This record gives sequence, structure tokens and C-alpha cells, in this order.
Amino acid sequence: AALPTATASPVFAPAGRSDGVQYRLRLATRDAWARTQLEANYSWNGGRQRSVLGAPAFDAPGLQRAQASGNRHTIMTSLGTWLGLASVRATIIARSGLRFTPLADRDLNGDGLANDAAFVPAEQASAWIGQVPASLRPCLRAAVGRIFRPNECEGPWSIASNLFAQLPGRYVGLPRGTEVHLQISNPTSLLAGVRGLGGVSFGSSAFIDQRLAQITGYDAMAQRFESQALTGFGRPVGLARTVTDPVGIAISIRVPLGRSQFTKRIDDAMTALATDTAASGQERATSLVIWGLPNVPEVFLTEIRAIRLTEAQRLTLDSLRVAWETVIPRAIAHVTPRSANDGVARAALLQARLGAIEEFMGMVVRLRSLLTQEQLAQLEPYEATLLNLRVFRWSEASAYPL
Repeated sequence: AALPTATASPVFAPAGRSDGVQYRLRLATRDAWARTQLEANYSWNGGRQRSVLGAPAFDAPGLQRAQASGNRHTIMTSLGTWLGLASVRATIIARSGLRFTPLADRDLNGDGLANDAAFVPAEQASAWIGQVPASLRPCLRAAVGRIFRPNECEGPWSIASNLFAQLPGRYVGLPRGTEVHLQISNPTSLLAGVRGLGGVSFGSSAFIDQRLAQITGYDAMAQRFESQALTGFGRPVGLARTVTDPVGIAISIRVPLGRSQFTKRIDDAMTALATDTAASGQERATSLVIWGLPNVPEVFLTEIRAIRLTEAQRLTLDSLRVAWETVIPRAIAHVTPRSANDGVARAALLQARLGAIEEFMGMVVRLRSLLTQEQLAQLEPYEATLLNLRVFRWSEASAYPL
């Protein structure tokens, strides 16, 4: 099942210079061991900031309240699944455009900076509105006959994407223990130019040309600058086909160098069995061979407090705990290495671990069926991961050769 959560986070800057609020809505798959995992997040960012652009008389000199810059809407969708033991995940992030102020093309107030807001003359409004991108026309209509307010307009939406894949190396003929990673960056940029997506940039948010008004003179009678609209206004700056980040492909292979932690523990187990034939040698070898595989029934009995177990559940968990503890000792009871370098005994220890993993998965299935849906829903992500059979299968697939 997918469960939604919503939060609101107010943000305030020092001395009252700005304030903001963010609302978030999250929809995600609760089943941590489901083959397919879906997560969708939406956030809305709002607020106002103080700006040095044409302050009204009632505010502090040179300062006025204005829309906050940045992206107002962000939508993130992530979809992950397992194909055998290969983990595949795709992520798409869509953001509304950066808020900006339409500008004149030169310094108008004599401060030495060409950052003055543009004025939309009423008699030229129709012509100006007709030549700007469609997404910016409402912004211009609202400003006819006045100077633009700070951050009054919004740039084009942007879409960024990534595709990740990871699989054990032995699936493609590489030695056991290697891992193959594939990453494709921004594959959605291949959609650039598709009809219906006009103006959308692919990759990070695009910076656009903010210069709207080209100053052509000054009307002394009307006491205002004369201007005309610039054709490049509202369009991404310096982009080819609205792509800010092109498609990228990266393939990496992780190869263990030298002895792995797993191999070292098997070596130590061999030494323990070869040099100590008493029970203490068996106990030490058991702890080494079972390395990395927690006793899941014991964890649920002693560490997880969020769920309330019935007495019948406790009795069943306790029997599973005892059975779990006997799997490895039973499997290695007849392994008697003649030396610490006995290859046959070493292979037997590896097989003991792989066989134990299969038995553990069977116990995990029983444990999952023992808990109610309400109890499962109360588990934290790590606790639910302990019941994910793919964790055990990955451990088996990634075990290093001896």
C-alpha cells in the first residue's frame, strides 16, 4: 500500500529580511520488501523577501516586500524494482521555473547597475505580449501600465532524470564478489523538441534572458523612457534545444582487491577448527561463518519495541530463534580441516553458509506470516529490511570465492 504524509516547514531569515514556508506531500510504498518500490514527493515553496526595487512610500527607503526567488513547485518521482538480483531505479524531478524580474537593457536610475525593472507601456502591450513565450504572457498582462514587481515572472519548467542499475558481477560472467553499476544521466533530454513540451528545459533549471525592454530614448514631455520589446526575452540563455545537461552514460565495475572481509573470516574459521577441536573452536567458527547475518527472530524478540507481540507470537519467535542458532553449527559439525589451508574444508564452509542462507530465508517467510498487517506497518525501514528475502539472496550472490 502507498501511504501519504504531509508536512509544513516555516523558514525565517534574520532581522525580518525574508520569510518563507514549504509544504511537502509524500506518497510511498510502505512494503519494504515489495519487488517494486514507488515514491512520489511534491513540495511547494512560498514566501517573500525584501528587495531594493521601487519601494512604496510606506515601506523602508529602497526596500519593498517581493515574491521569493527560486522554484515554487518541485515534483520528484522514483520507481525502483528488482529484475532477479539486479536492482534498477529511475528518478525524475520536475521543477517550476526560477522566479525573476523582467529588466530594461540598461541602467535607468544612475546607480551603475543594469538591473532596473522594465515598464510595460499600455499602448504597446498587445505587441509586446504577442512576441514573448506563451508561458510569460499572463505575467506581462498583469503588469500593463506599470513597472514590474520583483520576481513577478516565472521561467520555464525543467525536467531532470537518472537511471541506475546494479547487479552481481557473476550474472555477466565476472568473478563472484564483483559488482556492476550502470548510470544513465538525464535520459529525458532525448525528448527535447517534442511537440507539447515547448519551453521545458531538460536538466537543471535554465537561466533565461531577463531583458524585456530595449531603451530607445527618453520622452521629456511624458517624463518616461521610450522602449521596445526584445525578441530574446524569456528564452533560455545559450542552450542547444533547451538541454542544460546532455545524456551521460557511466559504467563501473567494483572488483575486490586482496582478501575480502568474508574471506578473512573463513580463513579464521579454518584456523579455529584446525587448532581447537573442542567446543570453543566450533563456537568461534560458527560466529565467523555466520558473519553479517543477524538472528532475525532474536532481533524481533529483544530489540523491536514498536510492535506488541502476543504470547503465542513470542513462543513461535523463540522457537525460530533457537532453530536459527543451530543451523550453522549443524552444517559445520563434520568439517574437520587437516590444516588451515585445506581447500576441501574451505569449500565446505562456504557451502555451509550458502545452505544456511536458504534455511534462514524459510524462517523469515514464517516470521513475516506470523506478524499482522498492523504490526508490519509499524516497522521502521531498517526493521522491515530484515524481512526482505532479497537481502539474503544478495548476500548469497555476492559471497566471495575461496
